[in-house]
Amino acid sequence: MRYLSILLLLAACATASTSTPSSAQSIIDGEAPTGLKIEDHYAATYLDKPNHKAFAVATGSFPEQDGFASGLSSGHSSPQGAMTAAMVSCNKAKARFNIDEECLFYAINDTVVWGMSVEELRAVVDSY
Repeated sequence: MRYLSILLLLAACATASTSTPSSAQSIIDGEAPTGLKIEDHYAATYLDKPNHKAFAVATGSFPEQDGFASGLSSGHSSPQGAMTAAMVSCNKAKARFNIDEECLFYAINDTVVWGMSVEELRAVVDSY
């Protein structure tokens, strides 16, 4: 179901502009040091970024696994643009560190979306 959710979100994002505005930024985070939780990494690197923003992660047994790959992007003109850029960044990070798990969205703007259904994710995106 998660794989289908990501495919549907990526299809929606594909219709959005994939160009990054000059004020937007994408960060390829890479692997977290042992013992760092995704929630802590999210708080330290994401929360203070400007909207529109998105944060995606790839990990094995979230949130118990120590290592993960992540990507974030901020300062976009739409949530879809931020989602596209964050997913690209996460996929680059997971390839760099040989992580097999798929990238999934953890947050869109200021909403944690981890574990939401496709309908719930669409509602979050539409709310912005």
